Amino acid sequence: MIVEDSNPAKSQENKQDKALEKATDAATMDKERIIQAATQLEPPEQADVLSRIVTSISMQGPFPDPIRSKVTGEHISAAIEGAREHDERQFLLLKQRENRRDTSRWFALAVFFAILVAVGLLCAEFKSDPELLKQLLSGLLGFGAGALAGYGYGQSKRE
Repeated sequence: MIVEDSNPAKSQENKQDKALEKATDAATMDKERIIQAATQLEPPEQADVLSRIVTSISMQGPFPDPIRSKVTGEHISAAIEGAREHDERQFLLLKQRENRRDTSRWFALAVFFAILVAVGLLCAEFKSDPELLKQLLSGLLGFGAGALAGYGYGQSKRE
């Protein structure tokens, strides 16, 4: 013969313990069963159960990214192809910059030698008049130095 406890407080506690046990076991079940088990508890126990559920769910890892499931092999191939094209364009751009630098170096060297030839010709032509040669050389050398300095400054600002 089974004797039931007539104490209503103990029977309420037993109900809550069973519901608590159901709810903690429900952490591994689907969402609807978790909600159903948690609603059978009193408010303080609900908070405890819900915190346990959240803890157990958070231990399972982050939620999956919704975009990740939509990405196909074609998307990945297109992204890789786009990256490859970008790299090729960057490489060509670097080559063009190197060619420009080489061209500008040759230009500066050509201007330097042109000024040097002009100085040599002036020295040969005006050898007999040193005062005039002195003024022409200072003007020509000042012009050449200013031109090369301005050109170098412009190049440094461009890069």
